[in-house]
Amino acid sequence: MVSQRLTQVSFASLLAVGLSLGACSPYVYKEEIATFRNGVKDSLQSFGALQPQYTAWATEQRNRQLLTAFDQTGVVPSTSEGCLQLRQKYELAFTESGAPAGELLSAADYAACTVTPVPRTDPNKGLPNLQALGGALNAYVAGLEAVTNAGDEAALQDAFGALNTSAKSLLATVNEELAKRSEPALEAFGSLVYQAGLTYLRQRRFDALKQAVNVNDPVVGKAADLLAEAAFDIYGPTVTDRAQALEAAERKALQADAANYVAVWSDIDKARAAYVGAIQDSPVYAFHRIKTTHSALRASLNDPANREQLEALYENAAALKKAAEAALKVVQQDEGQ
Repeated sequence: MVSQRLTQVSFASLLAVGLSLGACSPYVYKEEIATFRNGVKDSLQSFGALQPQYTAWATEQRNRQLLTAFDQTGVVPSTSEGCLQLRQKYELAFTESGAPAGELLSAADYAACTVTPVPRTDPNKGLPNLQALGGALNAYVAGLEAVTNAGDEAALQDAFGALNTSAKSLLATVNEELAKRSEPALEAFGSLVYQAGLTYLRQRRFDALKQAVNVNDPVVGKAADLLAEAAFDIYGPTVTDRAQALEAAERKALQADAANYVAVWSDIDKARAAYVGAIQDSPVYAFHRIKTTHSALRASLNDPANREQLEALYENAAALKKAAEAALKVVQQDEGQ
């Protein structure tokens, strides 16, 4: 009977070791991944060498389009109504929300602030697919290398997270490019799951954290609002300066002719970019993130599902410990200990 039980224990142990060794194969495809990395690097460098040529071509195309439109219509450059509305929405958002959310001024709001006429070609955008896809590919390669180079379980677990993040980003970037071409998007895939041992948090620590966050959430929110109010007042002159510079550029545009048309349009375009950038970079948004991140933490701590998950995890860990102690006791008894 003792021999039979010990044999079962030994077989289970050997099976666990075998599975562990199989999951941690010493061959981790470092050479293949290095080859892939070099291919990505060489391809992006070759593609990047086209940037100056593209910029020169796109600038020529844009200038031709602007002059053609001026010859046909005689319309001088100006800014759209969306630029005025942008400032109004920015100030209204702060007035209503204290520390405004970045979402209250959407990408569409910023895009509505344009210099007219709008040429079909914009050299300032460069080759956006190179920047986005290049960055996503490099991140993906780094994720692969992190997995292969991980020297312990903690590093491997972190590497799995990095790889999942980079892979999702790469998929999103590719699908964005496909959407521009009206091509079907690639399907999403499930994340890699890293299996770790059972752990649990002591209930006393969890309760203390929950209580502290609940009590301090209104205080954190008010502190963020006060900081945002000060930042709004201090930063106001910056927005005003950019707005006045844009107005000055528009006034000069009233004297535009064929000789200076492109230069006048460029001046307005630069002033518009500085004006939009000033609002986008407003420090009041940083203080809103203080509020949202703390509120998200509070919501997570108060989520009943999260509490139940922790309790279930604790019960499983306790049950596993109890079962292991019982198994050890049986083996010791059979051995005459």
